[in-house]
Amino acid sequence: MPSETKRGAVRIVANYARLGTTVLLGLILVPVLIHGIGSDGYGLYALVGASVGFAQMFKDISRASMNRELGSSFHSGDPAAFRRTYAAACVVALGLATLSLLAFAALLLVVPLLEIPVGLHGAARWAITAAGATTFVTVALSPQSNMYMVTERFASYNVRQTLERVVYTGVAIVLFLVLDVGDPASPGRGLVLFSVCSNLGSTLVTLAAVASILRLEPLLRPLGLRADRESIRRVLGTSGWNALTTTAMNLHLRVDVDEWQAWAARNGVRADVRSFVHYLPDALARPVPQDPVPFSTPRAWAALSRALDLAQAAGVLTRETRRALAFGRLSPEDAAVFCALAEETIQPMRPLEDYVAAPELLPKGEAARWFILDCIRRRVRDDRLGKVSRRAVNRFLRSLPREHQLNVLADLVERWGALGADASMLAILRSVARCAPTATSSAASSGGCAW
Repeated sequence: MPSETKRGAVRIVANYARLGTTVLLGLILVPVLIHGIGSDGYGLYALVGASVGFAQMFKDISRASMNRELGSSFHSGDPAAFRRTYAAACVVALGLATLSLLAFAALLLVVPLLEIPVGLHGAARWAITAAGATTFVTVALSPQSNMYMVTERFASYNVRQTLERVVYTGVAIVLFLVLDVGDPASPGRGLVLFSVCSNLGSTLVTLAAVASILRLEPLLRPLGLRADRESIRRVLGTSGWNALTTTAMNLHLRVDVDEWQAWAARNGVRADVRSFVHYLPDALARPVPQDPVPFSTPRAWAALSRALDLAQAAGVLTRETRRALAFGRLSPEDAAVFCALAEETIQPMRPLEDYVAAPELLPKGEAARWFILDCIRRRVRDDRLGKVSRRAVNRFLRSLPREHQLNVLADLVERWGALGADASMLAILRSVARCAPTATSSAASSGGCAW
């Protein structure tokens, strides 16, 4: 449909225009703020902004929570059903706004715990209070604001978002360049003025946008609104899910192998899975691939363990089943090595230092041997190999076949040298030097260098 194509083009242009304008305004805002309140004042502004970021997630939650229910009821063609859903969204939004106020109140109480000079505590509290008031208004009026997207007024929505950024930059320019009220040596007053004026301007933009959509859509006007329990429950369900996803997207998650191992042991994760992750910790969480394919995560390993237990209990844990379960949950490189190890009959793996001290303990199977040697190589690379004597290190390297020696030493000569492997590495180097210039025929006749 040409009309749909046109709307799509307008939407794309508006989105990119907002993105470009936001970047440009940000490039202007930062130097103006530094000029007005100095680097210390800007550092305080950034610190306070980071501190209120978690509380301001209520904006993202409210923005994302309403769209599905409001959109489905608005486009259903039943004005009464939409009014019920809209009323429920208003109730939920007011509840979220109240929670945001409590979150900001808690932030005010912890200001003394932040690394802020005592003389700037007042400015920090003003900045948090101004941001809290703006967030309350934005969240409380989110059902009306979201109707710009529900009614597909994407260009107007982007204009409103851009105007908010314009307000912040415009206030900074007026205060610190036109009126020159800033003092980098004493940034408190300038920060208070900027926080109050910019948040007030942002609130006015929100109120103007809400007034405009109320004029355009009579169904949104508050007269006669009544919310029933079922509609509130439905909107709350969407809000709860978006609260979870928004929180997860705003928290920086750190994968801790030791913590996962402790959790896995407590929750019955298979010993072979825990052992594999212990010796190859990078496999616990791989980078997210570009294509939608399975990849290794802590949850994927736990799911694999559970699936293997179920298959084993049902008597169907064959080589093919194990491979299907592993490749359906893990990154391909991890699944391949895990299955290769499982398909070889090997003793339970020992601490890596034991294999260095006693090379005869290395598994006989090729896959298991390569796995252990690669784990040892990674430990040496990361300077995490335990205490092993120089004599044991040299004996370990000399005991390996030539291709294994070269694989273990590759790009790690200095690391192995620090462990005392100079003698064995010199012997390996001499052996390689003797073989390098030898022609194929003489190598074949001597039988010593055809590796």
